[in-house]
Amino acid sequence: MLRKAAFSVVLACLLAACATWTPRRFDDSPEGGTYVSGVVRVTLRDGTRLEMRDVRVSPDSLIGFVRSPGQSTRVGLRTSTVASIHERDVSPGRTALLLVVLGAAATGVLLAAMTAGMGPDY
Repeated sequence: MLRKAAFSVVLACLLAACATWTPRRFDDSPEGGTYVSGVVRVTLRDGTRLEMRDVRVSPDSLIGFVRSPGQSTRVGLRTSTVASIHERDVSPGRTALLLVVLGAAATGVLLAAMTAGMGPDY
């Protein structure tokens, strides 16, 4: 059980290493609005943070679904109450670094496993 929990934590950390939050401008949206299909982090002027999906940003409003356990609620916000919007993107640099670290760790584990069975007479 402990091994499964540890594996889950490590896997979650590894997956998080491949993504980054990129600032997105919202004050220059076209008349019809801009649609963002992925996950968006919205920070309000009062410091509140919301994670939203399927967001449409227009010059005067931001509409999307707030993620919460077991449900999704559609929310509309005035852009005057929004301090910043960050879109979740893949980070090529972090992903490459992760692959290098995982490759080095796998090589170390294989070398340790190969030399563990060898006695002093080898």
